[in-house]
Amino acid sequence: MTERHKILFVDDEENVLSAFRRSLRCMRDQWDMHFANGGAPALEKLHQDRFDAIVTDMRMPGMEGDELLEQVREHWPNMVRIALSGQTDKELTLRQSGPVHQFLTKPCSPEVLTNVVNRLLELKRLVKSDAVQAAVARMESLPTLSDVYHSLMEEIESPQASLSKISDIMSHDIGLITKIMKLVNSAFIGIPQEVASIEQAVMLLGLDTIKAIAMSTHIFECFDANLPDDFNLNQLWKHSMSVGLLAQALMKRLEITTPDRDYALLAGLLHDTGKLIIASELPGAYQQIQELAGTRLQQWQAEQQVLQCTHGELGAFLLGLWGFNDRLIDVLTWHHRPSQASQAGPLLTAIHISDLIVHESEDQVNHFHPSSADADYLRTIGLENRLDEFRELAETLRNEGMMVQEVNSDA
Repeated sequence: MTERHKILFVDDEENVLSAFRRSLRCMRDQWDMHFANGGAPALEKLHQDRFDAIVTDMRMPGMEGDELLEQVREHWPNMVRIALSGQTDKELTLRQSGPVHQFLTKPCSPEVLTNVVNRLLELKRLVKSDAVQAAVARMESLPTLSDVYHSLMEEIESPQASLSKISDIMSHDIGLITKIMKLVNSAFIGIPQEVASIEQAVMLLGLDTIKAIAMSTHIFECFDANLPDDFNLNQLWKHSMSVGLLAQALMKRLEITTPDRDYALLAGLLHDTGKLIIASELPGAYQQIQELAGTRLQQWQAEQQVLQCTHGELGAFLLGLWGFNDRLIDVLTWHHRPSQASQAGPLLTAIHISDLIVHESEDQVNHFHPSSADADYLRTIGLENRLDEFRELAETLRNEGMMVQEVNSDA
């Protein structure tokens, strides 16, 4: 019989804990559930036993949920940390977001809670090392929840989104403006005169592109301070942007019209997030991987040897904890090995091929990066013999200035 996951539920109201017991009774075969009436009793249980996840209310007398979760992050970092909150105050949510992996709004249906907990525990299993799990799970929650980013996302997703208001919000983030203006003035857009207005740039690029660049910019920036001197963040940004742009073009060539196509740029921008985790949070492992990758192994194979997982799985684990959707998580997990995915869709296919082709075209000084398509997968879906066609597509885009050699070159 498969070992059950041990989950701790915390609330200061006994009737809420009783409701958990009743509504989650169907999970007893999968979960070993424990209940604590407040923060102090929860800490007692945590000192006595090992848990896989904690689900806690945020507003409790004596010890609030963020205080409890901060102690969990410090002493039991491997645990998945979920907060239930009825609070709508944005400043409170931003203040408390640090130790929280995911917020769920109260009241929360048993189905939503079950799905979130199971998904996070499934992603956690991708990372086999307890030490690596702890390094990732200890990180702050989604760094893009700054005031600027929060306001930007709220305005973009509003039914009455205003270009002038979006432009005004963006004007408070110099790094974001730099990337946006460089992209819009590259041949990617192909307009005859230089764009000098943020509002015009937003109109030309579109809200989905602005959202993708904003999200990835802040994620990249959150790692920047801890990166080793030999890690080229600019090179990774250019590679990621090129993969996203090529994936968009490839999906158009393949006449993909599903919602996957809308995620191509964002998936390309984020597909190597795990490399940032390794470089910033696991410096010893990073050096070992660099030495192996510079001799006889591809980087992801060296990662597997050192960490028992790859940057794809690490990135998927972190972004899964931060609440990104399954479509993106699957791309991160399997972009080197799509044949191992349970459901490999067109987005994963496009990112796998684009990543391969962009790597082939890059100058990989001091890195061993041979071509490595998942041939079995491409053969199964009938694309094995079209790689040269896709390479020609990439070359056409590059010649037209739509690849990213010059974009963000000094950002």
